[in-house]
Amino acid sequence: MTKEDVKNCQLLGDAILVKRLPLPDLVKGSGIWLPDSAKEKPQLGEVLNVGNGPRCKRSSKRKVMDIEVGSWVLFGRFVDYRTFWVDDEEFLILSEFDHVYAEIRH
Repeated sequence: MTKEDVKNCQLLGDAILVKRLPLPDLVKGSGIWLPDSAKEKPQLGEVLNVGNGPRCKRSSKRKVMDIEVGSWVLFGRFVDYRTFWVDDEEFLILSEFDHVYAEIRH
């Protein structure tokens, strides 16, 4: 599986595919170095793909997804999301309605 395969996959329901955005190194001049294992993982990611929206239970019509491809999202730290790796890059599959707290359109 390649990165292009990941970006072109068809997500179902309210699923969104996110790639974590790296955080800048905030401690530069102090001489304190933290290994990657001691740092918190960023909760900000770029949306690479979105699902076709969840179905309404009453009418069976799909609800429109609020999140767009290319925007950034802020997601929870302790939410249950799916993680997988392709070529040493981490990708997340999140639920738009359960895991995403904010969308940042830049």
